Amino acid sequence: MSSPPPLSSFPIHIFVSSATYILGPLKSRLSREMGTSNTEFGLLLAALSSSGTWTPLVGGVMTARLGTAVSSVIATGTVFLGSHF
Repeated sequence: MSSPPPLSSFPIHIFVSSATYILGPLKSRLSREMGTSNTEFGLLLAALSSSGTWTPLVGGVMTARLGTAVSSVIATGTVFLGSHF
């Protein structure tokens, strides 16, 4: 029986998945304190949400070329390494 991932990975997931809801209301304060422009703030939000765009594309191509068994092992290994290091 496998153990659940460490609790340290959950806050990271929650922050990244809801970054626009957290950072949106803070835009004026971040802009004032850090001196960021609208473009820089937009790039920050885009950088946080871009993984949701390219990850399925890479996964689909990898699965089509390598097959589901090998892709599953690679995906599981990546998630394991990402949650422990």
